[in-house]
Amino acid sequence: YRRCVCGNFWVMEYAECPVISPARLVVKYGDPASSNCSSDTPVEMGWEATHGGTGLTDKKVKFLNWRVDSLTEWNIKPKCYTEGGQCLKQLNITVYKLPDSVSISYRKYPDPMVEGHQYQLQCHVQNIAPIEKLRVTFYKVNTTGEQTELDTQISKDNIKTPVNTIYTLDFTPSRDDDGAQLWCSAMLDLGPEGPQPPPVMKSDDLNITVHYKPQITMSHGCFSMSITEGDTLSLNCSAKGNPSPSYDWLLPQAAPNTTEERSVVTIINMAKSHSGEYTCIAINPLGNSTCTVKVEVTGETDGLFRPLDFFQIVSRYNHILKCCKLPPPPSSIYTQYPIMTKQKQLFRFFCKFIKKYKT
Repeated sequence: YRRCVCGNFWVMEYAECPVISPARLVVKYGDPASSNCSSDTPVEMGWEATHGGTGLTDKKVKFLNWRVDSLTEWNIKPKCYTEGGQCLKQLNITVYKLPDSVSISYRKYPDPMVEGHQYQLQCHVQNIAPIEKLRVTFYKVNTTGEQTELDTQISKDNIKTPVNTIYTLDFTPSRDDDGAQLWCSAMLDLGPEGPQPPPVMKSDDLNITVHYKPQITMSHGCFSMSITEGDTLSLNCSAKGNPSPSYDWLLPQAAPNTTEERSVVTIINMAKSHSGEYTCIAINPLGNSTCTVKVEVTGETDGLFRPLDFFQIVSRYNHILKCCKLPPPPSSIYTQYPIMTKQKQLFRFFCKFIKKYKT
């Protein structure tokens, strides 16, 4: 407003406030910057600023430009004002600087990483401004190339000048993380007036090794089995662990024809005395895993087949005889014998399983 004398009265005349366009600037440190202050009616106006200030114009104008060739002040607040200072408009400026570097690390104890232990990941962002616009994100890429976003963090600090900062994240690795990669990114989210897409700087990849105790991976798990006397027994007790595990076998009894090669135990010419529990132990510095297989050795005469049910056969015709396996009978001697009658000849048939390599 301004005052004037009309007759014997003071009259307050409305003086229109200027308009700043653009009203908000996002400027990279060291780049040029400019904005225009305008009014619908000619007025005396000026720019008040530590850099690029103009002072009040000598004559009335409709617009006045503020400009700097290289913006190097972090907290600059240019203001456009009119005659008498009754109308004052401020130009909002955000001055930004991309980081010099972004890196990721973790506190190395114990090192390498151990499954189930908690570690603190650290994302180091050097010389960035303003920190209030910074978004830091942690990522993990597994051995198959699948990427997972672990966490995104923002700062509550309202510091305009460049700072060095560290963002942290607690991370508990599993065995599936062995061989994975960790990295972090720093993004300046400067809003719609800022560069699009928002500038992002990425750290180098951090390759991690995870140690974990063995876990036996037998395809059938721990099981029970039977084997015929004289056959060869071979059990494979492979396990996954880091460091690679060593193996021990606990056998029912020692046998001269036993060989152990890492996860595999082999016994040729199995005897009934070899029946029992075969326990595999996979061991590394972080622990062990065990698996027990119950083995029963049966004799070749075990499991004779039951006699055929009585039925009538006709001479010179083919007949199919079927038999079913039963537990061994009390006697081990069976014969095939005829029973003579006046009209018919009766036979009894027995069958038993005989291994192919036996005579």
